[in-house]
Amino acid sequence: MSALAAERARSPELLFQASCNDLSFDDRGELTNAADLVAGLRLKFPEQFAADAPPAPLPVPPIPPIESGAGRTGGRPPLTREMLASMNPREIADLDWHEVKQILEH
Repeated sequence: MSALAAERARSPELLFQASCNDLSFDDRGELTNAADLVAGLRLKFPEQFAADAPPAPLPVPPIPPIESGAGRTGGRPPLTREMLASMNPREIADLDWHEVKQILEH
């Protein structure tokens, strides 16, 4: 566990339990493969180890304007007979048919 703490593990107890079956000891009861276990855990669970640098803060989204025209930018102009006449059949097929019907009725 001290090897995991030295490597800045976020959940050393959890990682220790994940590697219990792979522990190797010498005749004196000393752990012999701590470095290999930590390296393997770093590969298998990289999110469990603190990074050397703090993560970059997320960018702040822009605040939309609070004017009467907010949210109306980028819309298409209302459909007219002239616009309809200049379109090819494919463009007409992609239109809202309710709107096309209204234009043709007037």
